[in-house]
Amino acid sequence: DRLTDGDCAFVQAALLYTTRAGERRVRVHNLAMRVAREHAPIFKGLDCDAVVATIARVGAKLVYEGSTLATTTGFLSDMLTTSLATYRTR
Repeated sequence: DRLTDGDCAFVQAALLYTTRAGERRVRVHNLAMRVAREHAPIFKGLDCDAVVATIARVGAKLVYEGSTLATTTGFLSDMLTTSLATYRTR
């Protein structure tokens, strides 16, 4: 089916794992998201702390994997520039 503006989209992910004691467990994550055609509602509901934490993790991962500081900062700068340009043009 086609999703229209204002509908809910549901995402579910499950992880099967074994504890140290040998017990098998399933961890399920559910997420409901509103569908939007425009970017403005997405940016309006943005959690800035989560975005900054995600960008910091990406930068730390790149450095840990052996990227140079110049490459890492360039990548992060491009990512932020693209995000802000998308916000401005929408």
